[in-house]
This record gives sequence, C-alpha cells and structure tokens, in this order.
Amino acid sequence: RSPTGGQSEWISRQVASFARYEGKRPRGLVVDSSGAFRLSSLTASWGEQHRFTKQQIHAALQKHMYHENSGTLRFSISGMPAGDLTIRVHKRRDGVKATPAAAQEAPAASVPAAFGVGGGGGG
Repeated sequence: RSPTGGQSEWISRQVASFARYEGKRPRGLVVDSSGAFRLSSLTASWGEQHRFTKQQIHAALQKHMYHENSGTLRFSISGMPAGDLTIRVHKRRDGVKATPAAAQEAPAASVPAAFGVGGGGGG
C-alpha cells in the first residue's frame, strides 16, 4: 500500500514533529542539531511498527515537502553514499526555499526496491 490522502499527510506531520520535539521522538531515532536524521533510522524506530516501508515514508515526505501556501520547504531529502537518505525538517519561519538541486534530490524512484522488503535490517 502507498500513503494516499490523509495517511501521507499524517506521516509527514508525525515525521516533522519528531525533528521538532524531542519528547515525541520514537526511541532509537537520532536527530542531529539541524533537525536531520536518516530514513533507515526512522523506518527502524517508527515506520516498521506502523507497517510503513521506506518507500512509503519517502513518498509521503515528497508529497508534503512544502509548507502549505508559502512554497517554503518543510523537508529536504538528500541521498547518502551508502544508499540511505537524510531527511532534514525545516520550520516555516526559516523560509527555506528549494534550490534546483534540492528539488531534484532523491526522487521516490531512486529509493532502492530492497528498502522495506525482507527482514535483513541492520542496526
């Protein structure tokens, strides 16, 4: 199943709250001082218990990447050499705009199909 409608919005709001509010973070999710974390960490600490794959989470974040009515970024997603993705959450008041490179980073189709499939996880 892929996140659609309200489900993808719910995912994006949950993920934003994890970066912004330490008390809302699932155990095991490591968020750095800039509000960034890895998709693999998010999936292992939260996504799996809700039966979401990496692809579903990534698709939801891409769908809701921008703050409503402002055009500023809510999330930026960048690829990492090991194939993981880094997710950074931005506040609306920060006014972060997408650059051409950021807008093209890590399209949903670039997430390897092996993400979220099988039980071989790390960590």
